[in-house]
Amino acid sequence: LVGNNDEIDTLVDLKRQIRRTIDKLEDFNQKMLLRYRYIHCYSWENIAEKMGISLRWAYGLHGKALQALEAVLK
Repeated sequence: LVGNNDEIDTLVDLKRQIRRTIDKLEDFNQKMLLRYRYIHCYSWENIAEKMGISLRWAYGLHGKALQALEAVLK
C-alpha cells in the first residue's frame, strides 16, 4: 500500500500531461476522439457511437489526429 499513492500521483500527472498535449490540437473532433480514447479509455466502438461516426471513420480520424499531434509536438 505504501507505493500506491506515489503510483496514483504519477498516473494523475501523466493524465494531465496527456490532456494538455491533446488540447494543443485545433480540430475539435480530433481532440474529442483522443480524449475519449486516451483519457477516458473508451473502446473504438464506444467512441464511434458517442461521436456519431462509423468505426472505420473513427480509425481514420485517429490516424489524422496522431499525425496532427506529431506535427504540434515538433
